[in-house]
Amino acid sequence: ADPQLCCNVARNVALQADGHVLVAGYFSQAGGTSHSFLARYSSSGVFDATFPASLPPGPIDSGMTVGPDGSIYVAGGYPTSDHTDTRLVSKLTSAGALVDSYDDLHTDCCANTFALQPNGKLLIGGNFQQLGDQPRHALARLNADGTLDSTFADLAFSFDATNPNGSIFGIAAQADGKVLAVGNFTLVGARPRQYAARVVTGDVVVSRLSGQ
Repeated sequence: ADPQLCCNVARNVALQADGHVLVAGYFSQAGGTSHSFLARYSSSGVFDATFPASLPPGPIDSGMTVGPDGSIYVAGGYPTSDHTDTRLVSKLTSAGALVDSYDDLHTDCCANTFALQPNGKLLIGGNFQQLGDQPRHALARLNADGTLDSTFADLAFSFDATNPNGSIFGIAAQADGKVLAVGNFTLVGARPRQYAARVVTGDVVVSRLSGQ
């Protein structure tokens, strides 16, 4: 791979099903050319100058994941449909084209990490305190169309009653549907949890042999 990937920093990497490597972050050069914020390399490290279909006009935060259907989810990067802000989450096709129909929720900060569930819902952790004008302290879930999932409660990752500004840096989905969250917090839903917590989502991940 190109050792001179960025002028600043790459924040995340993800693999596509065909072996391509996606790199996202704060950079303006890749493969020795001008290429900002999102880049793709082959499994052997060859830079793909044609990806994405259009370069994001803004940097991509830490969050990035690839869905089973090839869809790519990145934190920020693209403007909202009314161009007043950057999207919290942008959804791209496997070829890197922006899916404009994916809802562009307004938020007060950024997403650091994602976990995609089998039903298409996306768990997001970050530094935000509200999402879509609803209180969501560091952890929230989006429906498959990008709208806020109102059935997933605000668990209030915080430090104390006077400082609700907890942050989540990483989340991981377990096979039983529970989600592990790590970050900078000492309370979750008013219960003491220092820097790590596990959340019950109510969604069990089911795997089965197809018989084919």
